[in-house]
Amino acid sequence: ARLAEHADWVASLDKVSGVLEAEDVVKRLESLIRDIGQLAQKMPDANSAHVSYGPVLARALLALTSRCMERLEFRPLHAALRALEASLCAAPTAAEVLKRGGLAQLLAVLREAEWSQMNGKVAAMQALLQLCSHAIGMEALLGWSSPTDAVMTTPSGYEQVVAVVAGSAASAAEPDAAGGAPASLGSNGRLEQTAIALLRRAGFYLALSKLDAGCTKLAAEEPSAAAPTLGADIAAPDETFRGVLEALGEVAEGFEFLAGPSGQAASSAPGAAGAASLLTDECPRPSGPKAVASDPLADAPAWLQASSGRGAASDPFASAFPQFHGFLESFATGRKLLPALCVVARRLAKLPHADRLAAFAPLRRLVCAMLASLGGTQFFASDPQSFAMLLGLLGGGAAGAGRGGR
Repeated sequence: ARLAEHADWVASLDKVSGVLEAEDVVKRLESLIRDIGQLAQKMPDANSAHVSYGPVLARALLALTSRCMERLEFRPLHAALRALEASLCAAPTAAEVLKRGGLAQLLAVLREAEWSQMNGKVAAMQALLQLCSHAIGMEALLGWSSPTDAVMTTPSGYEQVVAVVAGSAASAAEPDAAGGAPASLGSNGRLEQTAIALLRRAGFYLALSKLDAGCTKLAAEEPSAAAPTLGADIAAPDETFRGVLEALGEVAEGFEFLAGPSGQAASSAPGAAGAASLLTDECPRPSGPKAVASDPLADAPAWLQASSGRGAASDPFASAFPQFHGFLESFATGRKLLPALCVVARRLAKLPHADRLAAFAPLRRLVCAMLASLGGTQFFASDPQSFAMLLGLLGGGAAGAGRGGR
């Protein structure tokens, strides 16, 4: 009921002919963000509420964002972008945002050089990060989505985010007015850090897509889906399988980084040890109270930090163990990771022993990383058929090797 009331109120703002009362709008939108956070903590009832009212609320917020951009109402624009970020915790809401051209709006705020304020750009980048926490949003950013989204631009959203990182790094490296060292990054650094986090996730999704495509090709070459016979070896890994193994190694490396404990991720993130950019790793940054924080969502609600891949620092589990974050689950499910692992394991059983161990290394690395993360076992249990097949294939190969094989 609260979400429905908020959606009706946000929709009514677009009909206001005069200037919006910024203070009242900002306070009400902040209340909306708090309500979404409280609702997200009441699982599983929150799922139905977000599915039912999330798309309606997102449409109203997009209309409000468009109005604020046209009339240069900066404070309501910033608050609307933060509210949009909070509402994007459900996949149906992300689909609705893409359908209504939300990706194009967010990219327009990032591109604008005349009127867009830096805090508005940071809010837009954070909303874009949350949108791309869903597989459908990441594909839209990469330019892979269907024409019905009506948001495709040239260059793609991914290239525009790269341009933001490059431009931010260049501006941060410029000396201050007195000709001294580069000035403190402030919001500009937060924008760059959020963009880097988005690019890392995009790289992981690209690796998953490469693995999915390669395994689909391997599966099409197999005569049947029956369990392999250990005696039916092939001469050596072919070019397709070598590409699959390379992609599997990239997926394992990306998963280990993105799922890593919050403390480890913070210490290894760009900017945490004095380097604030992937593009300028050797450039020292100012330290002290004005140094940019390594977490671009440090002031976001705790539940939103968790859904975006950032555990609460006070949580001992989040600071000590890797997490199978929601965006990782969305990416892995969207790109059929478990069926792909079954294809790799099926092909491994057909390899000569000289090649089998080397080919098994990236598979073992990824499976162990997934099982070691909090939520990894639940992900495997979500597809019991593929999980049982994977266990059977790996168990059969181990049994064959234990009997001496060839």
